[in-house]
Amino acid sequence: HEIIIKGDKNQPLPEGQIGELTISGPSVAQGYYNNTLATEQIFHQKIQGKEKLFLATGDNALLWKENLYFAGRKKNIIIIRGRNFYPQDIELAISKIEELRPGCLMAFSSGEENELEQLSVGVEIRSNLLKDKEVFTKYILNKIDQKIIEIVMKFFQIIPNERIYLEPGTITKTSSGKIKHSHNKKTYPIMRA
Repeated sequence: HEIIIKGDKNQPLPEGQIGELTISGPSVAQGYYNNTLATEQIFHQKIQGKEKLFLATGDNALLWKENLYFAGRKKNIIIIRGRNFYPQDIELAISKIEELRPGCLMAFSSGEENELEQLSVGVEIRSNLLKDKEVFTKYILNKIDQKIIEIVMKFFQIIPNERIYLEPGTITKTSSGKIKHSHNKKTYPIMRA
């Protein structure tokens, strides 16, 4: 098997640089059943300087001292003003806010078509804080909002333009407990309502 971290022009990247993880070898499937186009796009990546074809995994990763490190899903990267942000980094930073449910928050890019991308965060609030909605709205919500803005600004020098506050159990996860970023991003307009 061979692992290559590739850049945007299908060039192999040197050790320590983040790019898309591609794999070639005998255990890689030949492609999708009855889907030639998807097979060409995913399973038949041509890497500069290589004769064999590679599978594009959709994962961002890097190689460092013979170890492979994952940096997240390629489709989940948030690009704002030419800078790449990884949702899990932003989520980890705001997870320290005690009023939020651990593991129940997400960062994603938003913006209408033909608009610049903006950072949005969706967070679930601890249920005990929602018992009295009036107290929550009057006294607690603004404090949480300020904490999110301050933390994201401090660590990433951007402000989340939209902060969505959700009841427990709103954010969809996989069976293993990972946030379904793509699914939640699609339902984001519904979550705001």
